[in-house]
Amino acid sequence: VFEGEILGEILRQSRGSAGFGYDPVFLPTGRNRTTAEMSSSEKAAISHRGKAMRQFLDWFSKTYLKAN
Repeated sequence: VFEGEILGEILRQSRGSAGFGYDPVFLPTGRNRTTAEMSSSEKAAISHRGKAMRQFLDWFSKTYLKAN
């Protein structure tokens, strides 16, 4: 199992129009923009899915790519 976590707070008012779901009201810790205000590459760099995917890719490359 590969996990990722992103800490932050839920705002009372939405900001931004990109993304979906809770993106307009989610403000990641240490950031001054909601995930809806970020570019897709900025969001991917900090997202829980991105973190889990990077863990998987690291494991996969060490386990399968180097074995072959």
